[in-house]
Amino acid sequence: MTVPPEFRPEFIESQPEWRSALQEIERFGICGLNLLATGPDPLSHEVGLVLLALPDTEYVANCFELGHDILRDLAWLLENKKIRKVLYDAKFCISFVRASESRKLYAENIFDLLLASQICWSGYYELSPSSSPKNPWKKRAPDHSLAALAERHLGIRLNDVLGKSLLELCSDERIDDLSSESIKSAAMQTAVLLPIHSILEQLIDKNCL
Repeated sequence: MTVPPEFRPEFIESQPEWRSALQEIERFGICGLNLLATGPDPLSHEVGLVLLALPDTEYVANCFELGHDILRDLAWLLENKKIRKVLYDAKFCISFVRASESRKLYAENIFDLLLASQICWSGYYELSPSSSPKNPWKKRAPDHSLAALAERHLGIRLNDVLGKSLLELCSDERIDDLSSESIKSAAMQTAVLLPIHSILEQLIDKNCL
């Protein structure tokens, strides 16, 4: 199974288009955010792609083409308390933007899907038969990976569609050499952020968490 052909993120190719995307984010008051970096260490690697998800579209911005000044705009976005930013494992994104700006980042209104899932499913275990006569059932904590969240809450098997995580994509291929299919795969991982956020937010509110 491959990325659905109808899935087409918009590629930001100029500063005016980038500014227009930021204005859309302000208008909606929410966005999903992912970064594709050249490696996992913010002190020795750099951001290559910025991936944004809005309620009606997905954007891909290449930092090497637009300039790393756009990360200054991301710092503004992360610190803007009027806009909700939905991320998975937010410390990855925040650490890279902080390193690029060489200053402390006061991120506000962040919704981290990883932490939200851990809160929602705290105390729950999956049971499977055990071969031990003393303990007939084995307990396993729920999987909180992005692929698991997409399957659990949206019925989407990201592993089947994508095959690689964001980190695997950036370690297997240089940013400049990423195929359009790989970039679409990364954008699709960003596209599921807002739908999962909507479900987890309802669970948190419903259960007074």
